Amino acid sequence: MPITSDGWVLVSDAIAHLNRRGRRFSAEDVPRLVAGNDKQRFTLRTRGTQLEIRANQGHSMAGIAVDMTELTLE
Repeated sequence: MPITSDGWVLVSDAIAHLNRRGRRFSAEDVPRLVAGNDKQRFTLRTRGTQLEIRANQGHSMAGIAVDMTELTLE
């Protein structure tokens, strides 16, 4: 499945991947599942007409660079 260098995947691709394994998810399920995740593990965005998703935390892949801001005590 294509993934951008900053970790975004098309929701349609992710759903197709899951549904090949016998699941029955739809694009309408995704915003509810993301909003209902108490650990806020995922972020959604719309680019043009496409809905995309990426992991916020607890996930890493070689070659994926997520924008982060360093926090300091000063």
